[in-house]
Amino acid sequence: MRGIARLPKKTGEVFKLSRMEHYSVKDISRELNISEKAVEYHITRSLKSMRFHLKDYLLPPLIALLA
Repeated sequence: MRGIARLPKKTGEVFKLSRMEHYSVKDISRELNISEKAVEYHITRSLKSMRFHLKDYLLPPLIALLA
């Protein structure tokens, strides 16, 4: 949840609706009154940010499994 808290407000809202509430892009667009392209942008931005913040947690266990 800390990774989500670090996201800009709108990006965090879109991420939560998309990944936690399972809203479609169209539904998020209507709910937040933004374009579908903007929703896609925020989803992409949030996933990149989450991957960046999670890499430190995921890489060491993965290396240990492969050793």
